[in-house]
Amino acid sequence: MNGLKNKFLLLTCISIFFICCAPAIIKPTIEDVNFAKQKWNDVSLAQLNNGYSLYVAKCGGCHFLHKINELNENRWLEILPIMSKKAKLTDEQNDLVMKYIITKCKSANSSAKK
Repeated sequence: MNGLKNKFLLLTCISIFFICCAPAIIKPTIEDVNFAKQKWNDVSLAQLNNGYSLYVAKCGGCHFLHKINELNENRWLEILPIMSKKAKLTDEQNDLVMKYIITKCKSANSSAKK
């Protein structure tokens, strides 16, 4: 019985560690759509949500997700085409992920300046 308790305790501690150390990947909001529309007139919340879902599923399926504001826009634009090929994203999927990431990057940087 103690062995089972110890395994449960160990798994609980590991889970808490990963939850606490995982980067905050935040779903897009209506405010994010306003940031996105400064760059892409036809962007929608649905598109940003699709980009978010793809980022979490496809990128997070291979490695830990980076905090969006960990890199600046130019660095993301360098990395995304490379990683998109590795993740086997279609051009449309890559576009959605890129719009989500660039929007959240700008939104986070704008909030930090306030």
